[in-house]
Amino acid sequence: MSIRNRLIRLSMLLATVVVLVTAAGFWIALYAAMKTELFVELISDAGRLALMVEKAEPGAGAAYSVDLREHLFAGRYSAADQDGFFEVWAADGRSLAKSASLASGELTRPSLVDQTSGPWAPSTPLHRIGERMRAENQDLELAPITLLNGKQAIMCWIRWNPMRGPMVVGPNERDEFVVVAVAREVASMEAEQRNFTVIIVSSALLALVVFRVLIGMLVSRGLRPLGLLTREVERVDAERGGRVTERGMSQETAPIARALNAMLSKTEQTLERERRFNENAAHELRTPIAEIRAVADVAKRLQGRESLMTAI
Repeated sequence: MSIRNRLIRLSMLLATVVVLVTAAGFWIALYAAMKTELFVELISDAGRLALMVEKAEPGAGAAYSVDLREHLFAGRYSAADQDGFFEVWAADGRSLAKSASLASGELTRPSLVDQTSGPWAPSTPLHRIGERMRAENQDLELAPITLLNGKQAIMCWIRWNPMRGPMVVGPNERDEFVVVAVAREVASMEAEQRNFTVIIVSSALLALVVFRVLIGMLVSRGLRPLGLLTREVERVDAERGGRVTERGMSQETAPIARALNAMLSKTEQTLERERRFNENAAHELRTPIAEIRAVADVAKRLQGRESLMTAI
Protein backbone atom coordinates (compact mmCIF):
# COMPACT_ATOMS: atom_id res chain seq x y z
CA MET A 1 0.00 0.00 0.00
CA SER A 2 1.35 3.40 -0.98
CA ILE A 3 2.04 6.20 1.47
CA ARG A 4 -0.72 8.26 -0.11
CA ASN A 5 -3.34 5.55 0.45
CA ARG A 6 -2.16 5.00 4.02
CA LEU A 7 -2.38 8.70 4.83
CA ILE A 8 -5.84 8.94 3.25
CA ARG A 9 -7.07 5.89 5.15
CA LEU A 10 -5.72 7.15 8.48
CA SER A 11 -7.11 10.65 7.89
CA MET A 12 -10.52 9.26 6.93
CA LEU A 13 -10.56 7.12 10.07
CA LEU A 14 -9.88 10.17 12.24
CA ALA A 15 -12.44 12.24 10.30
CA THR A 16 -15.06 9.50 10.69
CA VAL A 17 -14.52 9.37 14.45
CA VAL A 18 -14.80 13.16 14.71
CA VAL A 19 -17.95 13.28 12.54
CA LEU A 20 -19.64 10.44 14.46
CA VAL A 21 -18.85 11.96 17.86
CA THR A 22 -20.05 15.38 16.69
CA ALA A 23 -23.24 13.96 15.16
CA ALA A 24 -23.99 11.90 18.28
CA GLY A 25 -23.44 14.90 20.55
CA PHE A 26 -25.60 17.09 18.32
CA TRP A 27 -28.34 14.44 18.28
CA ILE A 28 -28.30 14.08 22.07
CA ALA A 29 -28.38 17.87 22.50
CA LEU A 30 -31.33 18.23 20.11
CA TYR A 31 -33.22 15.39 21.75
CA ALA A 32 -32.68 16.87 25.21
CA ALA A 33 -33.74 20.30 23.93
CA MET A 34 -36.92 18.84 22.39
CA LYS A 35 -37.85 17.06 25.62
CA THR A 36 -37.13 20.16 27.67
CA GLU A 37 -39.21 22.29 25.30
CA LEU A 38 -42.08 19.80 25.54
CA PHE A 39 -41.95 19.76 29.34
CA VAL A 40 -41.83 23.55 29.50
CA GLU A 41 -44.82 23.85 27.14
CA LEU A 42 -46.83 21.33 29.16
CA ILE A 43 -46.10 23.06 32.46
CA SER A 44 -46.87 26.45 30.91
CA ASP A 45 -50.17 25.26 29.43
CA ALA A 46 -51.16 23.57 32.69
CA GLY A 47 -50.37 26.76 34.60
CA ARG A 48 -52.40 28.94 32.24
CA LEU A 49 -55.29 26.50 32.42
CA ALA A 50 -55.13 26.50 36.23
CA LEU A 51 -55.42 30.30 36.21
CA MET A 52 -58.69 29.98 34.29
CA VAL A 53 -60.33 28.12 37.21
CA GLU A 54 -62.52 30.47 39.22
CA LYS A 55 -65.11 30.36 41.96
CA ALA A 56 -68.42 29.02 40.66
CA GLU A 57 -71.69 30.87 40.98
CA PRO A 58 -73.93 29.85 43.89
CA GLY A 59 -76.12 26.90 42.97
CA ALA A 60 -73.85 25.74 40.17
CA GLY A 61 -73.37 22.36 41.84
CA ALA A 62 -69.61 22.67 42.02
CA ALA A 63 -67.23 24.84 43.99
CA TYR A 64 -65.32 25.94 40.88
CA SER A 65 -65.83 26.42 37.17
CA VAL A 66 -63.46 26.92 34.28
CA ASP A 67 -63.61 30.16 32.32
CA LEU A 68 -61.98 28.58 29.29
CA ARG A 69 -60.36 30.97 26.85
CA GLU A 70 -60.28 29.01 23.64
CA HIS A 71 -57.83 31.31 21.91
CA LEU A 72 -55.12 30.30 24.39
CA PHE A 73 -55.43 26.67 23.34
CA ALA A 74 -56.47 27.05 19.72
CA GLY A 75 -54.94 24.61 17.31
CA ARG A 76 -53.54 22.01 19.68
CA TYR A 77 -56.49 21.20 21.94
CA SER A 78 -59.59 22.40 20.12
CA ALA A 79 -60.10 19.63 17.53
CA ALA A 80 -60.57 15.87 17.71
CA ASP A 81 -57.56 15.14 15.50
CA GLN A 82 -55.07 17.13 17.57
CA ASP A 83 -52.27 15.62 19.67
CA GLY A 84 -52.84 17.84 22.72
CA PHE A 85 -55.33 17.11 25.52
CA PHE A 86 -56.37 18.72 28.78
CA GLU A 87 -58.87 18.04 31.55
CA VAL A 88 -59.75 19.72 34.83
CA TRP A 89 -61.23 17.80 37.76
CA ALA A 90 -62.77 18.97 41.02
CA ALA A 91 -61.77 17.54 44.38
CA ASP A 92 -64.72 15.12 44.26
CA GLY A 93 -63.50 13.72 40.94
CA ARG A 94 -66.06 15.52 38.79
CA SER A 95 -64.74 16.69 35.39
CA LEU A 96 -65.07 20.46 35.15
CA ALA A 97 -63.70 20.91 31.62
CA LYS A 98 -61.85 18.98 28.97
CA SER A 99 -60.48 19.57 25.51
CA ALA A 100 -62.43 18.85 22.35
CA SER A 101 -59.59 16.54 21.30
CA LEU A 102 -60.64 14.09 24.04
CA ALA A 103 -64.14 13.75 22.58
CA SER A 104 -65.93 11.26 24.86
CA GLY A 105 -62.75 9.99 26.46
CA GLU A 106 -60.81 11.25 29.44
CA LEU A 107 -57.24 11.50 30.63
CA THR A 108 -55.68 9.17 33.17
CA ARG A 109 -56.36 10.59 36.59
CA PRO A 110 -53.28 11.02 38.77
CA SER A 111 -53.25 9.70 42.31
CA LEU A 112 -52.30 11.87 45.27
CA VAL A 113 -50.26 10.09 47.90
CA ASP A 114 -51.70 12.18 50.73
CA GLN A 115 -55.27 11.19 49.86
CA THR A 116 -56.40 8.16 51.85
CA SER A 117 -59.80 7.84 50.18
CA GLY A 118 -61.86 9.23 47.32
CA PRO A 119 -61.12 9.52 43.60
CA TRP A 120 -57.53 10.66 44.15
CA ALA A 121 -56.42 7.97 46.56
CA PRO A 122 -53.61 5.73 45.24
CA SER A 123 -54.57 2.19 44.32
CA THR A 124 -51.84 0.94 46.67
CA PRO A 125 -50.89 2.33 50.08
CA LEU A 126 -47.23 2.31 49.10
CA HIS A 127 -45.81 5.71 48.31
CA ARG A 128 -44.24 4.34 45.19
CA ILE A 129 -45.25 4.25 41.55
CA GLY A 130 -43.09 1.79 39.67
CA GLU A 131 -39.57 2.29 40.96
CA ARG A 132 -39.86 6.03 41.56
CA MET A 133 -40.69 7.43 44.97
CA ARG A 134 -43.20 10.27 44.96
CA ALA A 135 -42.98 13.07 47.46
CA GLU A 136 -45.70 13.71 49.97
CA ASN A 137 -48.19 16.43 49.02
CA GLN A 138 -46.78 16.59 45.52
CA ASP A 139 -48.57 19.27 43.54
CA LEU A 140 -46.93 18.96 40.11
CA GLU A 141 -45.71 15.99 38.16
CA LEU A 142 -44.64 15.02 34.65
CA ALA A 143 -45.28 11.39 33.81
CA PRO A 144 -45.75 9.14 30.76
CA ILE A 145 -49.28 7.80 30.26
CA THR A 146 -51.18 5.65 27.78
CA LEU A 147 -54.23 7.25 26.19
CA LEU A 148 -57.51 5.44 25.61
CA ASN A 149 -56.57 5.00 21.95
CA GLY A 150 -53.42 3.17 23.02
CA LYS A 151 -51.04 5.97 22.05
CA GLN A 152 -48.25 7.08 24.36
CA ALA A 153 -48.26 10.59 25.79
CA ILE A 154 -46.58 12.79 28.38
CA MET A 155 -48.88 14.34 30.97
CA CYS A 156 -48.31 17.25 33.32
CA TRP A 157 -50.75 17.60 36.18
CA ILE A 158 -51.07 20.34 38.80
CA ARG A 159 -53.01 20.28 42.04
CA TRP A 160 -54.19 23.79 42.54
CA ASN A 161 -56.27 25.75 45.01
CA PRO A 162 -57.83 28.58 42.99
CA MET A 163 -58.32 30.68 46.11
CA ARG A 164 -54.86 30.18 47.61
CA GLY A 165 -52.54 29.17 44.80
CA PRO A 166 -50.35 26.08 45.10
CA MET A 167 -51.61 23.54 47.62
CA VAL A 168 -50.50 23.74 51.21
CA VAL A 169 -52.75 21.09 52.64
CA GLY A 170 -54.26 22.01 55.97
CA PRO A 171 -56.98 20.48 58.13
CA ASN A 172 -59.84 22.26 56.31
CA GLU A 173 -58.35 22.63 52.85
CA ARG A 174 -58.22 19.04 51.67
CA ASP A 175 -61.37 19.37 49.55
CA GLU A 176 -60.74 22.83 48.09
CA PHE A 177 -58.45 21.93 45.23
CA VAL A 178 -58.74 21.17 41.55
CA VAL A 179 -56.48 18.96 39.43
CA VAL A 180 -55.41 20.31 36.05
CA ALA A 181 -53.87 17.87 33.56
CA VAL A 182 -52.37 18.61 30.15
CA ALA A 183 -51.03 15.85 27.92
CA ARG A 184 -49.25 15.68 24.60
CA GLU A 185 -48.79 12.66 22.35
CA VAL A 186 -45.17 11.69 21.91
CA ALA A 187 -45.77 10.61 18.30
CA SER A 188 -45.23 14.13 17.02
CA MET A 189 -42.01 14.46 19.00
CA GLU A 190 -40.88 11.06 17.73
CA ALA A 191 -41.65 12.17 14.16
CA GLU A 192 -39.55 15.30 14.68
CA GLN A 193 -36.87 13.12 16.23
CA ARG A 194 -36.84 10.88 13.15
CA ASN A 195 -36.68 13.92 10.89
CA PHE A 196 -33.68 15.48 12.58
CA THR A 197 -32.06 12.03 12.84
CA VAL A 198 -32.31 11.71 9.05
CA ILE A 199 -30.96 15.24 8.66
CA ILE A 200 -28.04 14.59 11.02
CA VAL A 201 -27.17 11.25 9.39
CA SER A 202 -27.39 12.78 5.90
CA SER A 203 -25.23 15.71 6.99
CA ALA A 204 -22.68 13.31 8.52
CA LEU A 205 -22.49 11.25 5.32
CA LEU A 206 -22.16 14.39 3.23
CA ALA A 207 -19.42 15.65 5.54
CA LEU A 208 -17.55 12.36 5.15
CA VAL A 209 -17.77 12.60 1.35
CA VAL A 210 -16.49 16.17 1.46
CA PHE A 211 -13.72 15.17 3.86
CA ARG A 212 -12.72 12.32 1.54
CA VAL A 213 -12.34 14.71 -1.39
CA LEU A 214 -10.52 17.34 0.67
CA ILE A 215 -8.24 14.80 2.32
CA GLY A 216 -7.34 13.30 -1.07
CA MET A 217 -6.52 16.75 -2.43
CA LEU A 218 -4.50 17.77 0.63
CA VAL A 219 -2.54 14.50 0.75
CA SER A 220 -1.79 14.70 -2.96
CA ARG A 221 -0.69 18.29 -2.57
CA GLY A 222 1.41 17.41 0.46
CA LEU A 223 3.15 14.57 -1.38
CA ARG A 224 3.76 16.64 -4.52
CA PRO A 225 7.27 17.75 -3.40
CA LEU A 226 8.18 14.08 -2.90
CA GLY A 227 7.12 13.31 -6.47
CA LEU A 228 9.14 16.29 -7.71
CA LEU A 229 12.19 15.00 -5.84
CA THR A 230 11.69 11.53 -7.34
CA ARG A 231 11.64 12.93 -10.88
CA GLU A 232 14.75 14.99 -10.16
CA VAL A 233 16.61 11.92 -8.89
CA GLU A 234 15.57 9.92 -11.97
CA ARG A 235 16.86 12.72 -14.20
CA VAL A 236 20.31 12.91 -12.59
CA ASP A 237 23.22 11.47 -14.61
CA ALA A 238 25.89 10.75 -12.02
CA GLU A 239 28.56 9.92 -14.63
CA ARG A 240 28.29 13.38 -16.15
CA GLY A 241 28.28 15.20 -12.83
CA GLY A 242 24.55 15.77 -12.61
CA ARG A 243 23.01 17.16 -9.47
CA VAL A 244 19.53 17.31 -7.93
CA THR A 245 18.02 20.77 -8.29
CA GLU A 246 17.48 22.18 -4.81
CA ARG A 247 15.68 25.30 -5.95
CA GLY A 248 11.93 25.04 -5.62
CA MET A 249 12.08 22.16 -3.13
CA SER A 250 9.85 22.22 -0.07
CA GLN A 251 11.15 22.56 3.45
CA GLU A 252 10.87 18.81 3.92
CA THR A 253 12.50 17.64 0.69
CA ALA A 254 15.30 20.25 0.49
CA PRO A 255 17.48 18.45 3.10
CA ILE A 256 17.04 15.20 1.17
CA ALA A 257 18.12 16.92 -2.04
CA ARG A 258 21.22 18.35 -0.30
CA ALA A 259 22.07 14.93 1.12
CA LEU A 260 21.71 13.33 -2.33
CA ASN A 261 23.95 15.99 -3.90
CA ALA A 262 26.55 15.44 -1.18
CA MET A 263 26.42 11.69 -1.83
CA LEU A 264 26.75 12.28 -5.59
CA SER A 265 29.77 14.51 -4.97
CA LYS A 266 31.44 11.84 -2.86
CA THR A 267 30.63 9.19 -5.46
CA GLU A 268 32.07 11.39 -8.20
CA GLN A 269 35.25 11.96 -6.20
CA THR A 270 35.61 8.21 -5.62
CA LEU A 271 35.15 7.48 -9.31
CA GLU A 272 37.71 10.17 -10.19
CA ARG A 273 40.28 8.63 -7.81
CA GLU A 274 39.69 5.21 -9.32
CA ARG A 275 40.07 6.65 -12.84
CA ARG A 276 43.42 8.29 -11.95
CA PHE A 277 44.60 5.12 -10.27
CA ASN A 278 43.77 3.07 -13.35
CA GLU A 279 45.55 5.54 -15.61
CA ASN A 280 48.68 5.57 -13.41
CA ALA A 281 48.68 1.82 -13.10
CA ALA A 282 48.35 1.41 -16.84
CA HIS A 283 51.23 3.84 -17.42
CA GLU A 284 53.48 2.15 -14.89
CA LEU A 285 52.76 -1.32 -16.22
CA ARG A 286 53.12 -0.41 -19.89
CA THR A 287 57.01 -0.65 -20.03
CA PRO A 288 57.38 -3.95 -18.13
CA ILE A 289 54.70 -5.52 -20.21
CA ALA A 290 56.41 -4.33 -23.38
CA GLU A 291 59.72 -5.83 -22.22
CA ILE A 292 58.06 -9.12 -21.36
CA ARG A 293 56.38 -9.17 -24.75
CA ALA A 294 59.72 -8.51 -26.52
CA VAL A 295 61.46 -11.26 -24.59
CA ALA A 296 58.63 -13.61 -25.39
CA ASP A 297 58.88 -12.80 -29.09
CA VAL A 298 62.66 -13.35 -29.09
CA ALA A 299 62.31 -16.61 -27.23
CA LYS A 300 59.72 -17.76 -29.67
CA ARG A 301 61.96 -16.96 -32.62
CA LEU A 302 65.02 -18.60 -31.04
CA GLN A 303 63.13 -21.73 -30.13
CA GLY A 304 63.72 -23.32 -33.60
CA ARG A 305 67.43 -22.42 -33.79
CA GLU A 306 68.15 -23.90 -30.39
CA SER A 307 66.53 -27.17 -31.53
CA LEU A 308 68.66 -27.19 -34.72
CA MET A 309 71.84 -26.51 -32.83
CA THR A 310 71.00 -29.29 -30.40
CA ALA A 311 70.42 -31.71 -33.25
CA ILE A 312 73.80 -30.83 -34.82
